[in-house]
Amino acid sequence: MTILDETRAYLAQQSDKLQAERSRLVTERDNLSGQISDIDALLRQLNSLSAKPASRVTGRRSGIRDDVLDAIAKGANNPRAVRTALNLTGKSASQSVSNALSALKKDGKITQNGGVYAIA
Repeated sequence: MTILDETRAYLAQQSDKLQAERSRLVTERDNLSGQISDIDALLRQLNSLSAKPASRVTGRRSGIRDDVLDAIAKGANNPRAVRTALNLTGKSASQSVSNALSALKKDGKITQNGGVYAIA
């Protein structure tokens, strides 16, 4: 056997060893990926069990309309008096009060007579 033959045999042997190691690592990787998938599935199940149930809001939440209605009941009879009673300032506050007054008037909870609001 010549040195060239010995070298070829050695390289073939090393190639076989590397292929075997690669196959072993691919199998190990696949097993680990499967285990990770199983753990992820368990985590999703745990999270779904511990998640808070979705709250269902029916109707309107308490807010500016109730505050405006209370202010009118206490004697604030125009938009400026309502804003003052609720300690609201600014354009957005003014719009909120205006929207609440319109909604309350539409719902029949308040009446308007010459710019003066009263509880219906």
